[in-house]
Amino acid sequence: MSKTLRAEIAALHDQLRALLAHPETTQQDKASIVLAGTCLSEIERRHMGRWTPVNPATLPPRRPGQPYPPLPKGWALDWEEQKEAANA
Repeated sequence: MSKTLRAEIAALHDQLRALLAHPETTQQDKASIVLAGTCLSEIERRHMGRWTPVNPATLPPRRPGQPYPPLPKGWALDWEEQKEAANA
């Protein structure tokens, strides 16, 4: 029986946590283990669905099954540039 990718990664994260608690682990070893866990988290992040920043209260009312109105082309780039200007 084959386990899913998420289950395999979760098992690896559990093994990494066990390594962090090992008595022979030095600070450099712990840093390497944390970096490995961060790299594994990137795999999970890539397999997650896309997240779109939307406030549900600002969406127009719609009937069940009715699609949302299409967004204008380039809206994501405009949104990113707006956020970058705020952080500058």
